[in-house]
Amino acid sequence: RGLGDVYKRQGKAYGITSAEFVGRHRLTSASSVQSAVRVLLKKDILTQQDDCYWIYDYFFGEWLKRNF
Repeated sequence: RGLGDVYKRQGKAYGITSAEFVGRHRLTSASSVQSAVRVLLKKDILTQQDDCYWIYDYFFGEWLKRNF
């Protein structure tokens, strides 16, 4: 749900640990998002610039759009 849903709608995500973002996407908590993002950044699945996050690999992003 979370990552694929955000990517499908926006392509990029801002303020992903804000209460508004967590609530809008029905995620469990800001701390869970932080933990997941940390791992995804480390594995080069996500990339970040300032407060903006997006899928690093274009083809993986397209796969997410079609399958989630």
